[in-house]
Amino acid sequence: MTNDERLDRLTSVLTRAGSDIKFAIDASAPPKRPSKAVSEAGEIEFPPDFEIQFLTPEQRMKKLVLAMPDFISRKMRTPKPGMRKITRPAPIPTGGPSLLFDQGS
Repeated sequence: MTNDERLDRLTSVLTRAGSDIKFAIDASAPPKRPSKAVSEAGEIEFPPDFEIQFLTPEQRMKKLVLAMPDFISRKMRTPKPGMRKITRPAPIPTGGPSLLFDQGS
């Protein structure tokens, strides 16, 4: 199944959740029902420990979900072409993360 096909199937699940109140209520009941509802309606298989959550309009205004990126050790980082490695972290007045690379020749 291509990513476009998956997206089409998930779109059809969301469309159904917006037009079928029984489906919307069943799909939003935690903890395993959303995964089951999306699997059945979208014909998509998920691992047993996969979590899906439907948010109401009110919940969307009170929740932000971010995906944590994979951790990369400083020792594993390599400069991109045209970049030079900084041997010590550069000070950042904003309190953000230190830069490991800067533009250089």
